[in-house]
Amino acid sequence: LAPNSPDAPRPAKLRRYAAVSALSFGMGGGLCMAIMAAGFLTFGPAANGNLLASYATTDGAATFARFCVMLSVLFGFPLNFVLMRTEVASTLSQRFGTLGRPGIRKLTAALLVVNTVMALLLKDLGIVQAAAGATMGSFIVFIAPAVMSRGLRKRKGGSGGRRAVVETLLIAFGAVLGSLGLAVTLSPK
Repeated sequence: LAPNSPDAPRPAKLRRYAAVSALSFGMGGGLCMAIMAAGFLTFGPAANGNLLASYATTDGAATFARFCVMLSVLFGFPLNFVLMRTEVASTLSQRFGTLGRPGIRKLTAALLVVNTVMALLLKDLGIVQAAAGATMGSFIVFIAPAVMSRGLRKRKGGSGGRRAVVETLLIAFGAVLGSLGLAVTLSPK
């Protein structure tokens, strides 16, 4: 759908890509809002950060949902781990040269040990999830698009004007929103 290079704009495909992107983000946002609203309407302000923890262990639907989350984490972890290992290896390769197969194996073992130790030490992963959601959510929604827009505008030689002001406001708003979310997450209850 998206063009393969920035030098080859295809207006029809870009419009379709924009429409699909807007629709998918809208549907994802709508689903998240519906789940949050249902949780709040069910439990009110006593809702747990991990919504499934608010339900009784005897609730069959909640138990099924916990099982589905477990499957998602179980089968999603290898994908995320390989991505993390690839990025760490790439960063290390830039500094120390190519790692090779033995280096990748050692890196894999080291990253697994770090992940395992963190999993053993952290008692409430909900705080980690909430902190990551607060910071990365505002980054992905507000900051990253504005930074990408600014980079694209500068690459094309644009001066900015109103667009530069909007980019700056989005970056500032995202930083404030992420900071507030992080502060609320880490504040004592």
